[in-house]
Amino acid sequence: MQEVNIEKALTYIEPGPLVLVTTFDGLRNNVMTISWTMAIDFAQHIVLTTGPWNHSFNTLMEQRECVVCIPPVSMLETVVRIGMVSGTDLSLIHISEPTRPY
Repeated sequence: MQEVNIEKALTYIEPGPLVLVTTFDGLRNNVMTISWTMAIDFAQHIVLTTGPWNHSFNTLMEQRECVVCIPPVSMLETVVRIGMVSGTDLSLIHISEPTRPY
């Protein structure tokens, strides 16, 4: 067995796929990458790991509405790019628009 630091170890036990979460605050669309999600029942309730450090958090709390998308593997580079930029600094919707049809 190989010992790894806790940050790396926790990545091995995440229960779900990377997802894209889109929000709309009434003026502007946003999309963010979330790496930890979990279904908590069969009534369409899920848990997302986010907080005030994410640009979309306040919108989620105020609007109480979002769209969760499980992107195909072909979007991996785009999903990673979205996760590395804040929606505070840039409209991430433009990053996520495909350049070719799927």
